[in-house]
Amino acid sequence: MCILKAKRTFAWVVLLTGVCSVLALPSVGQGDELQEYLYGAPTSFAPPLEAAPLEAPSEIPSHETHDSPSDLPAATLQGATAGVGGPSGFGYDPTAPIRSDDYLGCSFLHDGIWPACGLPAQWGGVEYLAWWRKGRRLPALVTDGVMAPGVNVLFGNGYFESDVESGARVTLGYWIDNDTRIGVGGRLWGLGNSEINYSQSSNGNTTLARPFTNTSNDPATADAFLVATNGQAGQIDIGVDSVIYGGDIFLRKLITATLSARLDLLFGYQFSRIDEGINISTQNAITGGGTFTAFDDFQTENEFHGGLLGLWAQHERGFLTVDFIGKVALGNMRQVARISGGSNGNSPNAGLLAQATNIGVFTNDDFIAVPEINLNISCHITQHLDVTLGYSMLYWSRVVQPGDIIDLNVDPTAGAGATTPAFAFDYTDFWVQGLSVGVNWVF
Repeated sequence: MCILKAKRTFAWVVLLTGVCSVLALPSVGQGDELQEYLYGAPTSFAPPLEAAPLEAPSEIPSHETHDSPSDLPAATLQGATAGVGGPSGFGYDPTAPIRSDDYLGCSFLHDGIWPACGLPAQWGGVEYLAWWRKGRRLPALVTDGVMAPGVNVLFGNGYFESDVESGARVTLGYWIDNDTRIGVGGRLWGLGNSEINYSQSSNGNTTLARPFTNTSNDPATADAFLVATNGQAGQIDIGVDSVIYGGDIFLRKLITATLSARLDLLFGYQFSRIDEGINISTQNAITGGGTFTAFDDFQTENEFHGGLLGLWAQHERGFLTVDFIGKVALGNMRQVARISGGSNGNSPNAGLLAQATNIGVFTNDDFIAVPEINLNISCHITQHLDVTLGYSMLYWSRVVQPGDIIDLNVDPTAGAGATTPAFAFDYTDFWVQGLSVGVNWVF
């Protein structure tokens, strides 16, 4: 599975890089010092043409400054956005050495020579996510008999990997100043419900059982609730679900920049939520007529709120831009576990693994870390629009999941002194990762 996902990732990267490489071929005759800095030395695709002789100017112009775009020589505006000046105003000398500090707020037109200063004030993007998440651990929930050598586990007793799930991420940002030194941004993302469904029925010719450890015996012994056996029909249905979403709000402050790269500091607020559940329901025929039904339900919620700190590195060359965002959020993880059960028998408010001893709502707060990395490759389609391909990973250091709060120790007598099944918070780590494809824009 992991090898297949890696191959798909590599194929997408090769495809996008190949397309952008074709688009980024330099045009003949457009190489100068700045062009070579941005794109590399131009390639000659044809023999050079003989240049026409240049006439000496009748008078040498002075290096004067200009107060408005209309005063600029036409050559100075070549490749630049008309009516837009750099951070230093319109007093630009085209013969002066280029300094990176003069262009902190500038971008370079993909077919031009001079920078276009005064970037648009807004940026954003919409991405389709194809992510997968860490597998879920489940105890043995269905067998074909009482647990013993030779008995088969039909569902549970291990980690269950999730398929790739679809999702979306939206990013919006705004530059507070005119030279793109300070900006504010935010992101919202979410994944669709990841479901695992199991359903098995028997007319009684094969055994369906729900295993547990009977603590009413001393010592405790392996036991099982028989859903179907010896001609009595029954059915078991199990549903496992998982929903994840999150977002952040941040300030983006320039640390340093060159003509083709910049590094920004990120700090702000981040939240995320992981909701998961397991529902087990059974129905089986009763000797003498009728049907006995029961259910157990285990739900967990992990809600994180914290402050984030990170870096955003960006490098542009030709038609390609590479963005890397690395950040970590530190804060509180609010963990909630909800256990309920019921049946149409003598204990209507209890199932098999959900009894009076563990039914209820339980909460806990933990201080955790949530690191995140994002790597995006953008291909410029127009001056304002890019297509992107990326990889992202988020990691939570401490979460609670429904499979970890199920106790298979059961006192079936459910007497006044019963202590099992019991509840206890059992923690694990968790991650999501995957690919994204989308569009970015600036206006």
